[in-house]
Amino acid sequence: MGPFHISNRRHVYTIIMTDLFTKWVVILPLCDVSASEVSKAIINIFFLYGPPQKIIMDQRDEFIHQINVELYGMFGMKQIVISHASQAVNQTEGIPKTIKTFLSKHCADYPHNWDDHLSAVSFAFNVTHLEPTKNMPYFQMFNRNPYMPETSDVLHEVDGDDTSMFAKILSAIKEADKIMENKTTSVSQMENNTVDETHKDKIIVKKKPKQLNPFHLKVGHEVLRQRKNWWKDGRFQSEWVGPCVIDYITESGCAVLRDNTGTRLKRPIKMSHLKPYVRESSEQGKYLSLVYIFTFFE
Repeated sequence: MGPFHISNRRHVYTIIMTDLFTKWVVILPLCDVSASEVSKAIINIFFLYGPPQKIIMDQRDEFIHQINVELYGMFGMKQIVISHASQAVNQTEGIPKTIKTFLSKHCADYPHNWDDHLSAVSFAFNVTHLEPTKNMPYFQMFNRNPYMPETSDVLHEVDGDDTSMFAKILSAIKEADKIMENKTTSVSQMENNTVDETHKDKIIVKKKPKQLNPFHLKVGHEVLRQRKNWWKDGRFQSEWVGPCVIDYITESGCAVLRDNTGTRLKRPIKMSHLKPYVRESSEQGKYLSLVYIFTFFE
């Protein structure tokens, strides 16, 4: 995102990195939006969390090619960055609007040192329930709740300059999230009312439902696929093979898979014939995340 007011450390832009599955957020400052500067920020994330299997970036193909060249020179990985347009990733699964809205306000409020607080902003989002029905990103990432200082539980009881910077940021993020949630609710109600009025006199045609997805599987998830049943010992037998990674999901709701060598399987698989692949304890540290979504300017 940017450009913002140039900071004391000569930063002008920010790059926002979000894990597709845990929603873990990392925000880093950039001096410019050159391929080398962006690549350095990506490498810093590699050394913190390990490299993902893919990076989805909402930029033009020429720029993505430059990033891949830089990353290969610095880290030795080929073609890890792919275009956002080439993946069936829902826009709502990318960077939440609350983050962009808050970050713009934060950089305007602290024009000379906004880059000093980006780690605090990232952590505040990671310990906040931006989606009421899901766990906070911190829990999704580490499978435990964070230890928070007692002062964060009494944000509204502390006044003036005695409030820590992190407490101010966390309180502001929660307020911004409430505002965005109320706006979204109002817009949804208006759209529903409009749709109801439009379709009052129309005949409703039932469409064929998409394939069932009981495990809520998405692009990038590791899964096992079910081989065809066969008759043995008086009953049907089945076998689960894999793991594979969901490459994309068709309009009919079937999944196109890639095996562990990266080769795409020829035939789409019904979602009902897939189940999540759970790694053994010895494999848990291998990948902290599988896919990152990046954005850094509008």
